[in-house]
Amino acid sequence: MLKDTVTNPIFSHLTEDQVLECYEMYRNNELKNSEIIELYDLYDLTPNALVSQFPLLRTGIACQLCSNDVLERPTSKSGRFREYVCPKCNHKVSEIRADPMCRCDHCESERQEKRRKEREALELRYQENLDKLKEMYPVPSVKLSYGDLSLVDKIYLASLIPLGSRDLLPSQIVASSNSILSPAGVLDKAIYSHLLDKGVIFPVLENLPTEVVLNPSERMLTSRQVYQANIYLNVTDTLTNEVIYRHILSDFEQIMNGNIEVQKKDIEQLCNLVEHIEVAEAVVFLSYFCQEADLAEPPQKTYDVIRKMLTQMCVAQLAPHIKKSVKDAAYFYMTGKSQGKPHATNTIPSKLESSVAYYQKQGWTANKWDRPYNTEKSNLSNVVYDKLLVHLNLGFYQSVGDIVQTIEHFFEQIRQLNKQNVSVISDKTGANVKRCAKCDSSNLELLESRKGILALCLDCNDSLLLQPAIES
Repeated sequence: MLKDTVTNPIFSHLTEDQVLECYEMYRNNELKNSEIIELYDLYDLTPNALVSQFPLLRTGIACQLCSNDVLERPTSKSGRFREYVCPKCNHKVSEIRADPMCRCDHCESERQEKRRKEREALELRYQENLDKLKEMYPVPSVKLSYGDLSLVDKIYLASLIPLGSRDLLPSQIVASSNSILSPAGVLDKAIYSHLLDKGVIFPVLENLPTEVVLNPSERMLTSRQVYQANIYLNVTDTLTNEVIYRHILSDFEQIMNGNIEVQKKDIEQLCNLVEHIEVAEAVVFLSYFCQEADLAEPPQKTYDVIRKMLTQMCVAQLAPHIKKSVKDAAYFYMTGKSQGKPHATNTIPSKLESSVAYYQKQGWTANKWDRPYNTEKSNLSNVVYDKLLVHLNLGFYQSVGDIVQTIEHFFEQIRQLNKQNVSVISDKTGANVKRCAKCDSSNLELLESRKGILALCLDCNDSLLLQPAIES
C-alpha cells in the first residue's frame, strides 16, 4: 500500500501503480509538470506544487539496519539523488550514502563514536606536540638572582613588563611600523633573543592556544606564546612582574643619583643601545614616507647613511631630509625618467646625502620636527630616556654623538663625585652608601637646573655641577 494516499484526496482516484508511474514520469522529466497534471487529472495542483504532494513510495528495498522495507521520499528532478527512509527505525539514506543528517539511533551513535575518536586523536596529538615544544623551549633549571641582571637586562625587562599581564610578559610583537615595544619593531626580536639567551625569561607553553600547539609554526609561536620572568630576590622568593618593575625603577633612580655604581661595560652597552634606538626612530620616518609614496623598501645603504648622519644631527633634524629624499625619488619615478620603482628607490641614499651636504654648505640648520602621531614614542625609548636618563633630557632632539657624549660625561662626573666630594662607607647591611663630604649626610639628590644637572645635599645645600646644560 502507499502511505498517505488515503488521506490525500489528490491521488485518491489513482492506483498505487499509477501514482508510482506518475512520479517516475516526473523524475525522468518525460513531460512538463502541467502535462502530467492534465494526463492524471490532478487539476487541483499547480505545476510547482506537484512534487510536494507525492506520498512516500514503496520500493521493495530492505533497510541495511533492520531489514524492513524502506520507502522513497519524493524529491525534485533537479539532479538530486533519490532519498529513502525506513518507517521502522527512521534510518535515512540516499542512492550512494547514509544521510549525514540522519537522526536515527544508529547514525547518532556512530557520529558520537566518531567524534570521540577524533577528540582522543587531537588530545594525543596535542600532548605529543606539547612535549616536543617543551624539549625545544625548556624551563630554566636555575633561577637568576635579581642582582645578576645587567643594566641592559633591566632596560629590556622594564620595556616589556607594562605591556604584559600581572604574571606574564607579552608575546613577541611582530616587527611592524606601529610596534609599541621598539621603534618600527626593529629591536623587538633582539630584545626577546637577549632575554631568552640569558635565561631572564622563558616561554610559558601551557598558555599557548590549542590550535597553535596542534599546528606549530615559527610565526605562530613567535606571535602567540607568552613569557615569564625567571628571577628571584631571595632564595625562597620568586618576584612578580610588578615587584620587578618597582625594583628596576628604584635602581634607575639610584643610578642617576650616583648611589649605584655603573660599570664601564654597562655604559658602553647603553650607548650602543641608544644609537640603535635613534637609527630605528629615523627608520620609522623612512618607512612611513616610502609607504606614503608607494615606494619599495630602500636599499641597505640608506640605513648606513642614516647611521652616519645621526652622529652629527638628531632624528628631528634628519626627518625633513628623509622626506625630501623620498619625495624626490617618487618624482623621479612619476616623470618616467627612472627604470622602475626599484631604480627610483635606489636613489634615496644619494639624495639624502646630497640634501644634507647642501644644507651644510649653505650654512643652514634644518628645523627640528616634533614627533608626529605616526611615529609615537616606543616603550623602549620611554624607558631609556624617561625612566633611566630622565634628568638628561635626551633622545629625539639630540644627535647620537651628543647623546653618547652626554651619557659618558654624566657617568664620568658621577665617578669623579664619588672620588672627590662624596665618601663611601658601608651601612649595617654592607651596602655602599654615598655621603656628602662636607656634612657626612646621605640625603643626596640630583636636580635639573638651567646650568645643568646638580648633585645637591639636602641637609647642607652643598652642590656640585655634574652635567652642563645642553645648548639648544
